[in-house]
Amino acid sequence: MRFTKLVLASLSLAAIPLIASAGVLTDKAYQVAGQLGSRESTLSPAQQTQVSRHLDGILSALNGTGTERNYICVSRDNDNNRPYVLAYRDFAETVRITGAAFDSKQECEQSLGASEYKMGRLFLCASRDQDGNRPYQMVALNGANKASALQRSVLGTMADCQASVHAMKQALEGVLYCGSRDNDGNRPFSPTGLKNDGTYVYGRDQFDTIQACNAAL
Repeated sequence: MRFTKLVLASLSLAAIPLIASAGVLTDKAYQVAGQLGSRESTLSPAQQTQVSRHLDGILSALNGTGTERNYICVSRDNDNNRPYVLAYRDFAETVRITGAAFDSKQECEQSLGASEYKMGRLFLCASRDQDGNRPYQMVALNGANKASALQRSVLGTMADCQASVHAMKQALEGVLYCGSRDNDGNRPFSPTGLKNDGTYVYGRDQFDTIQACNAAL
C-alpha cells in the first residue's frame, strides 16, 4: 500500500494543475497506482526498492526539486591533503560545502555514490566532528553551501551509516531513519522522523543493533 499511496500522493500535490490539462500523465499515474495496489505484495525486495526510487523521483519532480547539483570531492584546504569535503562548480569557482568532511577523496566519493535523494534533499554520511574521522552522521544537502546534520543519526562506522541512509523510508510527512538514540554511535538505536517542515519526531522503540532498527522501519 505504501507505493500506491505515493502515486496517489503525487496526484494531490499543488503541481497537479500543471499536468491536469494533459490528461495522459494523470491516466498513467492511476494505471500505475492500480497495478501497484494489486501486485505490491508480490514484488521482490529489489523490485520494491527500484519502484520506490522511481516514485521518489516523480514526487521530487512534481515539487520542483528534481534538479540536483553536480557535487564533487575536493581537499578542504585546497592543498590535496585530508580532510576532503563536498563542493560544486559555480562557473569558474569551486564552492566548498561546510558540514560534511571525509578522511579521503575515495571515502567522499563512496559516500556520495551511496547517497539517497528524498524530499528535495540529498542524504549521505560524513564525519560528525568534521575531521574525517569516526563516528559518522547523516547530513542533508539542499543546494546550499552547508550540510545540515540529522538529529540522532550518529553511527560508529561509515558502513553502518550508509546502510541507514539506504534504509531510509519516505512517507507523505517526511522521511524515517535509524541512528544512535544518544547520538554517540552506540546502542540503543532508535527510529527518528524528519518531517517536511524540518521538525523531528523521536520514536520510542529501541534496538540493540542498527540492522534491527533499519529492518523495523
